[in-house]
Amino acid sequence: MAASRYARQMSVAVKPDVRCVVCGELATVALPPPSPTIARGPDPEDADYQLTGVLPDVALCATHEEGVLDGTIALGCCDAESCRRFGDSTQLSPCGEPFVKLPVKRNGYRKS
Repeated sequence: MAASRYARQMSVAVKPDVRCVVCGELATVALPPPSPTIARGPDPEDADYQLTGVLPDVALCATHEEGVLDGTIALGCCDAESCRRFGDSTQLSPCGEPFVKLPVKRNGYRKS
């Protein structure tokens, strides 16, 4: 299934040495994350506030870009302080923790 024109418009070129977050091959595009933030829990200094991390763009090779855009690959994020990276949500991150599946918001990769 070809990715929609809407999704293609979101992609941007990447630097030559950037690697795909899924397979490690050279990345061809960077997409904004399906969810722009990740909840990090309560602020240790003030429990009345929640910490939120802003996620960077996701570098992908052409093969995995198609998979992410058509929904066959669900991106995840490892927010462990020693890791903090994206990957396939069905896999473990390099630090051994599972990737947390990122929710696709209404204005995510697929145009509704």
